[in-house]
Amino acid sequence: MAAGAVPDRATTDGPQDEDAPAYPAWWEADVVLYDGTTTRLRPIRPDDGEALQAFHTGQSELSVYLRFFAPLARLPEADLVRLTHVDHVDRVAFVAVTGTGTAERIVGVGRYDRVDAETAEVAFTVADALHGKGLGSMLLEHLAAAARERGVRRFVADVLPQNSRMIAVFRDAGYEVQQRTEDGVVTVSFGIDPTDRSLAVMAAREHRAEQVSMRGLLTARSVVVVGPGPGSSSRAALHAAMAHRVAQSLRADPAVRVHAVGVDDVGDEVGSLVSGSTKDRSIFSSSIGRSRR
Repeated sequence: MAAGAVPDRATTDGPQDEDAPAYPAWWEADVVLYDGTTTRLRPIRPDDGEALQAFHTGQSELSVYLRFFAPLARLPEADLVRLTHVDHVDRVAFVAVTGTGTAERIVGVGRYDRVDAETAEVAFTVADALHGKGLGSMLLEHLAAAARERGVRRFVADVLPQNSRMIAVFRDAGYEVQQRTEDGVVTVSFGIDPTDRSLAVMAAREHRAEQVSMRGLLTARSVVVVGPGPGSSSRAALHAAMAHRVAQSLRADPAVRVHAVGVDDVGDEVGSLVSGSTKDRSIFSSSIGRSRR
């Protein structure tokens, strides 16, 4: 997924001057993708050059072509400097990263370059392995929020006609998108002030991501069942039988790996205990009560 050729049109080359605004740490955010995984969005830093080159060379030839409108095996050093040195006002860039410290790697990049007082050209690209997981929409959303903070009110982008996925990202974001095709390039333009539809799209995306992220917690692949261990009392026997029943029930699902600790093969002993004396039944009831609190 890729859009635009902003680096070729940037009006500012090289590092910014010392009066440039400080790194906007408040723009950093952890986002949940459609598959429930998380990634971190943050403004690009001057020391991201090596990671950006690794991201670029890891992309497919098609993704690179859709992004830069030409084959580009490696980013030239001058482009790496320009792409990683921004002023966080007229030139803003976000990277999506996974991992931390030396294991951190870039999996997506989005940027805008201001072309007039209220308009900026936007472009972004996402790692091939993450296509369709909502990262492009996340980058667009955070770029738009940063742009509004800096006084930008409209985004424009050049997209190749075959890049239908990217055109869909713009339209599905809920903005009023205008487009025209000229010389084999689709130019899209849209205001980035929130609309009722764009707010609804963001809310629906957040709700979906939360649902998917919770699924991993509620659908366990590995379960530990802890029994009472050795014991001769009726209470210990009851607890052992209950633990056994739970373990056996879980083992019926081949997708769940069960780790049993202190659980003996006690068979149907729980049935005899529950149907036995009043004392045994009261123990069973109190055990259930405690387990629900």
